[in-house]
Amino acid sequence: FSLGSAILIFLRSLLSVALGLKGSKTFHNKMVHGLMKAPINSFYDVTPSGRIFSRLSSDIDNVDTSIPTELGSCFEFAIGFIAVVAVCSYVLPLTLVFIPPFFYFGRKMQLFYLESAREITRLEEISKTPVVHHISQSIEGSSIIRSFQQQEDFIHKNYYNLDKNLSYYLPRDSISRW
Repeated sequence: FSLGSAILIFLRSLLSVALGLKGSKTFHNKMVHGLMKAPINSFYDVTPSGRIFSRLSSDIDNVDTSIPTELGSCFEFAIGFIAVVAVCSYVLPLTLVFIPPFFYFGRKMQLFYLESAREITRLEEISKTPVVHHISQSIEGSSIIRSFQQQEDFIHKNYYNLDKNLSYYLPRDSISRW
């Protein structure tokens, strides 16, 4: 029994990694292709490069780290759910009557959550751009900042940007735990 379980866990892990790698390659290639085809005047002139890099790096990170893990958890949950429904329906067939309403209300809650999560994630990503932009400009102009003794102003500006970013990050992190 334990050997069969170990083999199934290995196969689930292998499938998660293989599908995650394929998805990551496909996603990266489509993103690069989309950026190369973007119109220069209407996209690159109005979108700061820091925002583009921030969005690309966070999206790639999500695809590389989150999706394979979530896919493995989804497989595990689906198999467990099917087993529980099969046992419950065998023992008490009346439980099959209650499953559709639970799916209906669960879907309603999911849609409400997704709208909120998308908006908070969008705001958090937008607030990340000034942090990256300010740090990169501070590094490039560090000698000028020091020569005019403006280090404290730049430190306070960095703290302000970080506070604004964290004001969206912490609710996003909290809502993702739900």
